[in-house]
Amino acid sequence: MSVALLEQRGHGQARALLELLAAFADADLPYTHLLTPDRLTDAGPLAALDGPAIWQHLTALAALGLVELLEPVPGTPAVLRMHPLVRDASRTPGTVAVAIGIVTAAVLTDDFEDGMDSEVTAAWRSLAPHILDAFEQADLAGLDEPSFLELMTAVNVAGRQLLTDGLHARARAVLEAVRAAESEHLPPTHPHTFVTRHNLALVLRDQGEAAQARAELEAVLAVETERLGPDHRTVQITRRSLDGVLRMLEGR
Repeated sequence: MSVALLEQRGHGQARALLELLAAFADADLPYTHLLTPDRLTDAGPLAALDGPAIWQHLTALAALGLVELLEPVPGTPAVLRMHPLVRDASRTPGTVAVAIGIVTAAVLTDDFEDGMDSEVTAAWRSLAPHILDAFEQADLAGLDEPSFLELMTAVNVAGRQLLTDGLHARARAVLEAVRAAESEHLPPTHPHTFVTRHNLALVLRDQGEAAQARAELEAVLAVETERLGPDHRTVQITRRSLDGVLRMLEGR
């Protein structure tokens, strides 16, 4: 009834927007990063909305209590919250794939290049639960290779954020799941598998399993050096990680 009322008041995409919001994770949603016109191009009727129209629909949903637009906190992205009952009532299978594509696109955008910036870190942290939910919801077997690789890249980012936040066990579980998925869908020497193995080695390092981390990084470094050459940026990053692990083992 609430959605029908909004439609009568001229918010014709209220139902479609509510269904899309329900397709994301049960966590605060950084809507300024996810609900932009360029991200909604594959979202059916929502593709016709420009920035002001998206905001008008969001505020209309909030006015009827279907979502809550939280007061922005300096240094963090603006977020909205949806009650679990509203989410359950609004969730439709057809919008899940759209939500997965939107989350993946947000992670791969150039807006997040400076990983040391505090606002960028806050954005990563807010996106992480939605990345992980996309990974859990995705039909991996049904993805083409580019879409699969993009999703694995996004989940690797979330795993690194968990590691940065000190959530080592959770980071390890996520990265091991990515590793298993890549083993099933990619050849063992695919470059993406080495990104995951590198990140997993960092988790092992932080969990005190330095010997295992060393073995993994040495294996990754050998293949990367052969394929990319000793001066490639990726090789240099892996070498620095390995040097850090070696210092740990030497007790320095």
